[in-house]
Amino acid sequence: MHGPTARTLLAAVALLAVGGCAPEPPKVQGLDPATGPLDGGIPLRITGRHFGHGAQVLVGGEPLVITSRSGSVAITGTLPRGRTAGPTDLKVVSRGRSNRLPGAFTYVLESDRPFVSSLAPAQGPVAGGTAVTIAGVQFDPAGVGVLLDTRPASGVTVVSAQEVRATVPAGAGPGPVDVVVTNTASGKSSTLARGYTYSAALALASVDPARGARAGGTRITVTGTGLAAGATLRVGGAAATELRGLDSTRLVALTPASSVAATVDLTLTTPDGQESTLAAAFTYGEQFLFASHPAAGRVASFRVAPATGVLGLPSTLATGGAQPTRMAFDGERLFVGQDGGSSVAVLGVNSTSGVLSVAAGSPVALSQPGPYELALLGSRLCVSCGGATHVAVLEAAPGGAFQVADLRLNHGLRPGRLAVQGGRLYVLNPDAGSVSAYAVDPISGRLSPLAGSPYATGGGAASRPARLAFDDTGSRVYVGLEGTRELAVLSVDAAGVLTRVPGTPVPVAAAPAELMVDANRLAVVLAGGGLAVYEVPSTGVPVVVSSASFTGSGAQVDRAADRYLVAWDDGGSRVAVHDRDPATGALTPRGTATVLGGAGEPRLRFHHGKVLVSRRDGASISVLDLDGTTGLLDASSVPGSPFSSTLSPPLAEILLSP
Repeated sequence: MHGPTARTLLAAVALLAVGGCAPEPPKVQGLDPATGPLDGGIPLRITGRHFGHGAQVLVGGEPLVITSRSGSVAITGTLPRGRTAGPTDLKVVSRGRSNRLPGAFTYVLESDRPFVSSLAPAQGPVAGGTAVTIAGVQFDPAGVGVLLDTRPASGVTVVSAQEVRATVPAGAGPGPVDVVVTNTASGKSSTLARGYTYSAALALASVDPARGARAGGTRITVTGTGLAAGATLRVGGAAATELRGLDSTRLVALTPASSVAATVDLTLTTPDGQESTLAAAFTYGEQFLFASHPAAGRVASFRVAPATGVLGLPSTLATGGAQPTRMAFDGERLFVGQDGGSSVAVLGVNSTSGVLSVAAGSPVALSQPGPYELALLGSRLCVSCGGATHVAVLEAAPGGAFQVADLRLNHGLRPGRLAVQGGRLYVLNPDAGSVSAYAVDPISGRLSPLAGSPYATGGGAASRPARLAFDDTGSRVYVGLEGTRELAVLSVDAAGVLTRVPGTPVPVAAAPAELMVDANRLAVVLAGGGLAVYEVPSTGVPVVVSSASFTGSGAQVDRAADRYLVAWDDGGSRVAVHDRDPATGALTPRGTATVLGGAGEPRLRFHHGKVLVSRRDGASISVLDLDGTTGLLDASSVPGSPFSSTLSPPLAEILLSP
C-alpha cells in the first residue's frame, strides 16, 4: 500500500500512539549474554523496544531481579537460578502485553567453569597498572589465572567465588581486548569479549565554546584523547554538571557558576586517576540578552545579572538597514540579518557593559534579499537568503571588516533554516523536500556541495522541511516536515553525506514546530499545541514515549536538565514546565505562568533558574523564577519584570549570549 492512503493510515497510527491507546507489545532485539551458569547470579541485559514502566522479565519461568532500566529500550537484572541445563524461554511482560522467545537463553551445567560478567573499571591507560575488580560466579578459591588479550595480569587475588582482583598488564595499544579467567585446578575458562579497553593517554585539546556566562549553565564540548566514562571535569576548580561522554575523544557538560569574571583552567580526571589540564581554556564573562525590533530598525542589548536574572538598562542601536530580525553572537560581535533589505549588520558588543557599536564595514551587502537565517561556523557567518536562491559565507577581512567570502546558488532552491555540524553547512529546502550540504574551505571560506547534495528527506516536494536538529554525536540529523506532518531522520557519515534512515519519515500528530535533541531522546513541539518525547533506538527510527497537550498558535521549547520549558500563545502567552523522567521519558506537568506585555507568539530562553520570555507583538521581556525542586514558575518575584526595551513593537527575536 502506497501513497495518500498509506500516509493517512500511518498518521492515524501515530495519533493513537500519542493519545496513549493500545500500547505496543514489547519487542526483544538482543540478550547479553545469551548463556549463563545454572546457579544464576550474573548480570543479564535485554534490549529492544516498548518496555513500559514496570515491565518484567521471566527466564525459564523465573523472574529476573531487575537492577536498572534504560527508558523503554533496555532492562538489566540478575539472572535467576535455572531449573535445568539447556535452552529455556525468555518472556517480557509490559502493560498487559507480552513477548515470548522460545529457547532464547541457555543455562550451562558445568559447576567448575568460571563465568566473567564485568570489570571495574573497564578501561585504563595503555601503560597498564590499573587495579581492577572482576565480577562473575564460580571462581575457584584455590586460584585463577587472568589474561587481557594474551598478557597475564599480576597480583591476582580470589576474594570470593564471585570476585577476583588483579592489576592490568601493559597493552599493545589503545582499544578493547578480551578478558579470560581460568580456574587453575580444572583448566576451564570464561571469556568476556572486549571486556576491557586500553585508552589512549589522557590529554585535553580544546573546548567549544571557550566563553560563557558567570551564571554557569553553558553547554560545552571538550575534545581530547583518552576521555574515559565516569570522568570528572572541573572548570576553574568547580565541578561541571551533566557530564556525558560521546566517545573517547569528546564529552559534553554544563559549566558551573563563577562569582567573578575570569579566565580559568579545565581539568579532567579519569576513574583510574589520570589527570589532564587545559590552561586558561575558558573565560567567564558577563551575559547579555539581545532583542531585535524590525519596525524600529534597531536592536537592544541588556546585561543579565548573574544571580537574579534582572536585566540592566538596555543599550539600543540602529543597525543601518531595514527590519532586523535573526541574530547570531560570536562572543564579541552581534550579527543581525535585515529582512527588509539585502544586508547583514555587524555590531560590536562591549564585554563589560554590553553597549553596542557599529563595526567597520557594517552593514555587509549581500545583493540577495532576505528573510535571512544565520549560523556561526568558527569565525565565519553562514547565511541563507530565503528571498532568493542563494547561501553565503561572511568572514573578517585583514583589516577586521566583514565581507562576503562566497555567495552561491543553492541548487536553484529557496533555502530555509540552516545548521553547522562537523565544519559543514546544512540548509533546508522547504520547496523541494530536501537538505543541501556544503563543505566550507578552511582558508578561502568557499562553499562546495557534498556528494549527492541535495538529499531528499522523504514525503516529496510538499513535505516542507522547516526545522532541523543534530544529535550530540553529529551522526544523525532530525528534520521536521510541516507539510506532511512527519519526522525525517538522516544519518551522517564521516564525509558529512546524508542518508535517510530506513523506516523514516515517521508520522507525528501535528506539524513539528520545534525540535530539541537530548542524548537518545527527541522533544518535538507540535504546531497548534502539544509536546511529544521520542526515544531513538539504535535503528534510528523515533518511537513516541510520552506526550503533553496544550493549545496555541505557536510554541518554543528549551531545556534545563530533565525539565522541559514550553512557551506558547493561547491568547495569554503561557509558559509551562514539564518534568521528564530520565529513565522512561514520561512527562509530568509542574507549573504554568502568564507572560505580561504585548500579544502574539512568544520567544523563550532558559537562564540558570530563570526563564526569559518575550511576546512578538510586544516590546518587553519578562523574567520568571523557576523553582528547581517543584518546577513551579513565579512571574512576579523578579524586580522590574517585565523589562522594557524602550523600542517600538514588534519584538522579532531574543538571543541569550553563552
